[in-house]
Amino acid sequence: MNITKRLTITLLLTLCCIGYAYTQEYSVSLSGTFQLDTTSEKGPYDAFVFDGAGKAGIHAFGESKGDFLQIDDTIIIYPDKSIFVFLKKDEQTLVGINTWVKDQVFRKMENDTIITPMQTRGPDYAAQFYEFYTLTNRDAPSLSTYMSINMDSSLNTAMKRLCDEGFPKACLTMANALMLNSPALASLFRSPDEENQKMAPDKEIFDYYMKAIELNELDAIAQLGAYFLMLGHKEEAMKMLEKGCELGHRECCYSLLGLEISSEESSCF
Repeated sequence: MNITKRLTITLLLTLCCIGYAYTQEYSVSLSGTFQLDTTSEKGPYDAFVFDGAGKAGIHAFGESKGDFLQIDDTIIIYPDKSIFVFLKKDEQTLVGINTWVKDQVFRKMENDTIITPMQTRGPDYAAQFYEFYTLTNRDAPSLSTYMSINMDSSLNTAMKRLCDEGFPKACLTMANALMLNSPALASLFRSPDEENQKMAPDKEIFDYYMKAIELNELDAIAQLGAYFLMLGHKEEAMKMLEKGCELGHRECCYSLLGLEISSEESSCF
């Protein structure tokens, strides 16, 4: 199915569901540590920790972070890629209903104490998240999403509006879509002789990344660092990655370590 047809179907489904959407309840206030019940279907994820303000800790071989949204009794978590979907069976039980956690049961830990962040997010944020969820075809943003934003003016306008309203993932998505469509992308294919040449950041792309950062979207720090690196601004990239690492973004720490090792190896020759 081509992009135009897919977007048309998505928009039609969105319009058809508008009447029902008003009856749904959106929330990001779920709180607690839900641990895998080992008597159920086993999987690689040990626990999911919800902070009551839209963020979830994902525990597998280590810990990573994601955003979450509750729609009635459905819980959706956005990690780095794809999504996790759970059915909230009761106040103590989550049951996985999509590929990564299908049929796995997670039960709330007793006497669990979760410290809710000072910056809480209410129903307006949750409603924005739901709109973002429908605009991205009920999946994590991908190459297809970014291409669609650049090709479809109505989708582009809706994503810009969500960013202007203060939804950080929309700002980050706009930045990535614009970057995909920018001449700077060709810098990835520069010859070794051109690698030290620096390109100026695109103001619109930079501004979208910065707005996402101002709205506390840590992934935007990592991706702005990658953007600087792509343009040949290694020092600026390392500063951004250092900032993200200090704030606890694991991928920033890994990327920073990789750059530092690369610099040390280069200095040996």
